[in-house]
Amino acid sequence: AASKRRSLSCTNTVKAFTPPMSMYSSSCSSSQNKSNNNISNADDESNTNKLKAQWSLGRDVWKNVPILSASSSSTVHIQTKVRLEPRPDNDTISSSISSSSSFSWPEIVQSSILYGFGAYNPRGEVMPDEINREQHLLMQSDIVNGLQQLNTSTSQDTVLPPAFWWQGASIWEDGSSERGFIVAFPKQNKNMIPSSKSGSQEVLEEDHDHDEKIRMQMKEAHDFIIQLAAKYNQGAVYRFEMEVHGQQRLMRETIPVLDAGTDACVEVEIDEYDDNGDASASGLIDLSLFE
Repeated sequence: AASKRRSLSCTNTVKAFTPPMSMYSSSCSSSQNKSNNNISNADDESNTNKLKAQWSLGRDVWKNVPILSASSSSTVHIQTKVRLEPRPDNDTISSSISSSSSFSWPEIVQSSILYGFGAYNPRGEVMPDEINREQHLLMQSDIVNGLQQLNTSTSQDTVLPPAFWWQGASIWEDGSSERGFIVAFPKQNKNMIPSSKSGSQEVLEEDHDHDEKIRMQMKEAHDFIIQLAAKYNQGAVYRFEMEVHGQQRLMRETIPVLDAGTDACVEVEIDEYDDNGDASASGLIDLSLFE
């Protein structure tokens, strides 16, 4: 099959600018972003604004994203970009299609809550490359071990599919980049939700118990990510979720971990896409970020 490789933008560099308030969306969920009790103020307002602008404008590069699930043999490479112009209220698009391209978001992206984070350059402080690489490998080990524990603890109830991860990276306005990870927590399959059509008290209680298990497992997942980021002295993490009410699009929320005031919520779109594992040959997605 022919490769779906192409650039959907004329440049890989995001021009530096002060983000207008209109680019931030109020639609991202804020129900969990205050859960970290260790959050502290950044050194000063200027530094907070700098970090907020950097993190809210970053491009995401995802390597070997499974199409359907962790066991999927088909993978794609994706680079995203921030949508800078807000959508009109009546602008509704398919949840499976990027608003600026004909490429579909992989099913796993549509059906999961994703977290993006890494161990490089804690709280914006540039560290030597050898230290960043060492911390990156340590965090990878913590992710593998942590997800194994989470998946084991939820396997008996089988309410949610197992969580998994892939390699990610962020490219900043100044052209610098940081390696990291994307952790996917699949949301419940509607086919797994008990039916309450009968309206009996027993079935209603079953529905409630099922929903409560889901809520608790997603909270465990969120807390695991926040605690891991804090362990590596990270200022914030990304949380991605496909918005399904009204305007359907992939939203990326910056959730403060150690740096208060850096929260933001933006829409991200597919910028570059490669489905044959050879993105580096086209020069559209820089896989040297992962070397």
